[in-house]
Amino acid sequence: MNKTKHIFAIIFLLLIVGLIYYFKGGYTAVKENRSANTGLKVGVILPLSGDLAQLGEEVQKGIELGVEEARKNGYKIDVIYGDDKSNFGADSVSEANKLIHINKVDVVLTLFAEEAKPIIPIVSKSRVPLLVLWDSNRFITEAGPYVFSNGFSTEKAAIKMADYAFNELEKRKIAIVGHIDPWVEIAVESFKKQFIGHGGQITFEEIVPVTTDDYRTTITKLKQTDFDAVYFPLIPPSTAQFLIQAKQLGINTTLLTGDLIPSVVDEAKTSAENVYTTNIFTDEDDALNQKYKDFFGTEIGDSTLVSFGYDGIDSIIKAKNKDSESLATGFLLLYGKKHSADKEERLYQVQKGEQVLIEK
Repeated sequence: MNKTKHIFAIIFLLLIVGLIYYFKGGYTAVKENRSANTGLKVGVILPLSGDLAQLGEEVQKGIELGVEEARKNGYKIDVIYGDDKSNFGADSVSEANKLIHINKVDVVLTLFAEEAKPIIPIVSKSRVPLLVLWDSNRFITEAGPYVFSNGFSTEKAAIKMADYAFNELEKRKIAIVGHIDPWVEIAVESFKKQFIGHGGQITFEEIVPVTTDDYRTTITKLKQTDFDAVYFPLIPPSTAQFLIQAKQLGINTTLLTGDLIPSVVDEAKTSAENVYTTNIFTDEDDALNQKYKDFFGTEIGDSTLVSFGYDGIDSIIKAKNKDSESLATGFLLLYGKKHSADKEERLYQVQKGEQVLIEK
């Protein structure tokens, strides 16, 4: 009898061990499978119409290229696009609500801080991660646990321009014209702190609505002050109007800005000549260019903007691989406490209609 009990005890123990092994192995297999193959719904909010449509379309091509690359590597990604019509307000909110509450996306991508600002409360309440592709600054990185950036630091760009203005261009008195905008606010604050810290002076400052397209009153007031350069971080496309009107009203001094886009240079023509700017960039990536040509059958347009979309998809995959259960945790592991890639822009000068790298 005791022998029989002993045999049953051994069998029972082996059964328990087997069940534990089975379920543990099964869970691991499911988790690994989710990491590699579970489909992701990606919501994308871009300016696909309106003044900034050209930028949005290039980023969209990069996203499509990134999704194709992911598919080849065994990942299933469905992308649903929303068009904010270059209107960073009601349209951004409407698209975010649709993507999150109707389409049930797992993550949202957007391009600018201006697009991110009105939708941060929506993604935060829904606990859906938001990845900003172009801008990175205090506004984004302090926006909460569900907001991240794969972009370029606004603060670093403004500090770099202040250093260059004081140390290389030997400017001592700066006038500032900016927009009421989170990106501009941080750029101006960072520039002023750095420039004044060097011993320079800010002799004029005027911040106007983003909708402004007539700067003549501001420029007239500016001309009545003492300055040897103007720092004007403005949101396109009205940047071109500022440049044109500044030249018409006789502003012939050194002009400094940030994130100057090609369409503004094209529109402003000679009025943009010799302007200094910090700007985004991508290292020459022959592999990306070839992938683009193979997929779309044409030469790449703006490789930097295309890389934003392509790298955005790559970042989602990396976050997924770091934590298959939570993209927000995966992004945190990917970017760290800053919630950002925190890239640094380079210095350029417009020469003969082209932005030429001047950074040493």
